[in-house]
Amino acid sequence: MVANINDVQRLRDTVQALGAELPQSLSKTAELASAIASRSEVSSAPNLEGLLSDPDLTAAEIEGFISDVGMASAREYHSSRPREIAVHTLIQQFTADLRGAGGDALMDTLRPKFEEAAGAFAEAGRRLDGGASAESILASGEPEQIEAWRALPQAQAKADSIRGLVRLMVVHFGVVRTTEYTEDHAQAAFFSASSAQLIQAGHAFGGTHHGLRGGVWAKVPLRVLNTVTEARAIMADAESGPLEPARKPTERELDSLPHR
Repeated sequence: MVANINDVQRLRDTVQALGAELPQSLSKTAELASAIASRSEVSSAPNLEGLLSDPDLTAAEIEGFISDVGMASAREYHSSRPREIAVHTLIQQFTADLRGAGGDALMDTLRPKFEEAAGAFAEAGRRLDGGASAESILASGEPEQIEAWRALPQAQAKADSIRGLVRLMVVHFGVVRTTEYTEDHAQAAFFSASSAQLIQAGHAFGGTHHGLRGGVWAKVPLRVLNTVTEARAIMADAESGPLEPARKPTERELDSLPHR
């Protein structure tokens, strides 16, 4: 799937909703693409693709350039084609950066948010009996147990948001690709320290987790948040070993996955 301007803006908005910001290189490209895409028409602008490669370009400068050239040439050309070329070029730049250094920097930026969620699940694992019901915890649990229980929904929401961002990066920007496994496994590469963990987590991501406190994270321990480069290496390691069929696991298999 090829990314479009809506995907770029959705990725930016998801990062901001997590209380973070895109790395500068990604933010600048997203800003430029959004500024150009918001114009209904752009008159033909010579050397537009060369202009877009200028690393010091600002949104205001490119808007001014397009407006100036547009005013001069509007009598001869009036088309959305230059705008489409500009937006497409910028999205290509954004995608290439997201697959490389920009994507690595983004995951580093989000790691403190991930660690907050992981900490809440770890605390629940230390404080709570995995078989205890909500009723028993809330009725007779120690204050620390009740607090740990009540912290899980917020931690789950944060972890789910990070996973949603990872899914967007995998599905729409192709930051991690696989020919042997599923997109769920490609997402799992960001949350796995080994290829074995990737296979387990990928199966869990493809399952249903209704009624589980913590959702899928009750099945996928929050161990690591990998960079794009690290996630690709984990996926490559999984694909180079003996392949396990990428099928949906049984409930018994899901129940056997390690709990936090």
